Amino acid sequence: MGMIEVKQTFSRKELLWFGPLFALFTGLICWVLWRCGVPAMPLTLLAIAALIVIIVYYLFPALQRPFYRGWMFSVMPIGWVISHLLLSIIYYLLLTPIGIIMRLVGYDPMNRKLEKKRETYWVARQQVRDPNRYFKQY
Repeated sequence: MGMIEVKQTFSRKELLWFGPLFALFTGLICWVLWRCGVPAMPLTLLAIAALIVIIVYYLFPALQRPFYRGWMFSVMPIGWVISHLLLSIIYYLLLTPIGIIMRLVGYDPMNRKLEKKRETYWVARQQVRDPNRYFKQY
């Protein structure tokens, strides 16, 4: 079992929303390609193909689940790459510099410094017995 799995069962609502979202996605792709200077003929063909796919998608409900599942399997690698890329960027460009700065400044929020003269590192806390505190977590 992998960390990222493609969903196998879909609700009727998900299947109905896929058509407009697919139209929006292909429209956005056509617009970006048009802004980049792609000739009109391929863009027109792409738009017509997307329209045909959406019409067939709604005319034949038996094809909705296989088409939606195929789409999910085909875009899963994109999601995997994007999520790992974003996590790597956040870790290496945000968290790592913060950790390096904290070490350089000498800030230790968890009090992990070893002191040879101390007998124990136990931190005494005040015992609270009120069960209502569980309802006020923050």
